[in-house]
Amino acid sequence: MPRVKRWQARRAALRWQATYDLVWYLTEHRGLEPNLGLLKNALQQTGHAVPADWRAAVLERLAELDWPAVLRDLRPFVERQDDLALLSREAIAGLLRPPR
Repeated sequence: MPRVKRWQARRAALRWQATYDLVWYLTEHRGLEPNLGLLKNALQQTGHAVPADWRAAVLERLAELDWPAVLRDLRPFVERQDDLALLSREAIAGLLRPPR
């Protein structure tokens, strides 16, 4: 596989894996919060900015994604294709609201 194709395939895999994992955690572990101390240290060690609000940072990143491409990447891994309709930016944004 040419170098560019491998990079594109890896980037696509990261896109759908991250989206799938996020939805799974937010639905299966409602109220679960990341270890913010560990996250902060990891971000600082890798030269990334530490967001004040992790939920807002995730929402910002979701807004940047090419959503049709994310759904296209997920399609082969979803048993019931109708379930893809549940994966929208709006639905995930709703899951990111802090639990009451």
